[in-house]
Amino acid sequence: MDWSRLEEDIEIPRLVVEGFSRLLGPPIFCNSAGSDRGYRYSKPGTAHFCLLKAAKAIVAFRSAICVARAGYFTEVATLMRVVAECCTFVEWAANSSAEQATDEHRIRVEKLVAEYFSDHERTDEELPRALKIRQIEIHDMHGQVLDVTMASEGIESKKSASELMSSIYVRYSKYIHAGYPETIELYGKRLGELSLDGASGSIKDIESYDTLESFSHTISLAVASMIVQLAPSSISSLPNEQQAWFRKMLGIS
Repeated sequence: MDWSRLEEDIEIPRLVVEGFSRLLGPPIFCNSAGSDRGYRYSKPGTAHFCLLKAAKAIVAFRSAICVARAGYFTEVATLMRVVAECCTFVEWAANSSAEQATDEHRIRVEKLVAEYFSDHERTDEELPRALKIRQIEIHDMHGQVLDVTMASEGIESKKSASELMSSIYVRYSKYIHAGYPETIELYGKRLGELSLDGASGSIKDIESYDTLESFSHTISLAVASMIVQLAPSSISSLPNEQQAWFRKMLGIS
């Protein structure tokens, strides 16, 4: 398998995200006396939220390439669940400024972003907070924007965008929670024999490669959407290769 091509597929999105981080400016290092030392943004907002989620998606994807090389195909799916969630968050938050977004969509993004950044304590005494929103709610709000956009472009689909996103989310969540059919696949390297050493060199490599190739497009779409919605004026100042990538993502010749 040409695993290096997957790295090439994600290279420009990686550079775009790193460039976006420089555009937003660096965080502040909080050198506290306790265990809660680390970087924090001084005035975080939706752009910072999208940046962190996009960064996590790319790191998870690149980690999955290493995992796939070693033959741990079930854990490729586990990491792709992280990628799917992060990319959905990026597009949902970034597209709250789109014309098709409802007032509820915009209000929920503002509320979740504020909630996300208020959960900044990581001490022995303070437990991390759970975000007060269900993934299906995000799928419904973001799906509404996508459905309107696709309809305006004459694109038909048997299922709504929300249904498609939820399907991916639930299916890949089964790998995180060690679902029965998903985990018993570990018997598959040699017929009927449990193997915990990975399945490198088996047909599972093809499945891992195809999965990663598909999700590289998911990340590219999320990154392009983030910049187009939150920092469109920055595209013209990007290197020529990155500008060409944006034209391709936007379908501009």
